[in-house]
Amino acid sequence: QLKKTIRSWARQVKEAGARLDQEAQQAKSHISVAFRESLKGVLMEVRMLRTLFRCRFLWRRWEELDFLLCNQVLPAMLQGTASWGALAFGEFLLVVLHYKIWRHFLDNRIVGDELDRFS
Repeated sequence: QLKKTIRSWARQVKEAGARLDQEAQQAKSHISVAFRESLKGVLMEVRMLRTLFRCRFLWRRWEELDFLLCNQVLPAMLQGTASWGALAFGEFLLVVLHYKIWRHFLDNRIVGDELDRFS
């Protein structure tokens, strides 16, 4: 009896899966038709605007952005990068100079202490 119950459940699951597949196929076709119909008006308006304006209103804005980026923003970024690079190089030179001076004074102190100790 348990085997019969499990087999009937398996058959019911298979039938439910087949029904679900059929309903999904029908839903896909209905969705695609409804979606196409709902977007048709909007797409027609967009096409009409595109043909009337020939995308000039978009191109003008893009052209201004392109001009701004290429002629103002990029040179400023390059100048800032060069400035920070020069500052980093100067800081590196100062650190090396500071180390050399410190090392020189430390060596002179040690040499002086050794001379005083042995003289």
